[in-house]
Amino acid sequence: MAEANEKRVLRVGVVHDGHLIQERRFRKAEDIVVGKSRKCTLNLPGELVPDSYRLFAYENGEYFLRFAPGMTGT
Repeated sequence: MAEANEKRVLRVGVVHDGHLIQERRFRKAEDIVVGKSRKCTLNLPGELVPDSYRLFAYENGEYFLRFAPGMTGT
């Protein structure tokens, strides 16, 4: 079972005003941090974007999507 999880890929897309502006595939299982900081996994545009926010937490072999107040997504 662990082997199957290691071969999975997390695909993350950033959509702004209806347009895909960034897409990445993550083969390594790790937390995905978004924000304005250069240290973030994904850099996001906008004035209301935090410096950094852990959007996907990787714990116990699974990803967890962590919405903050006001966030939406599918």
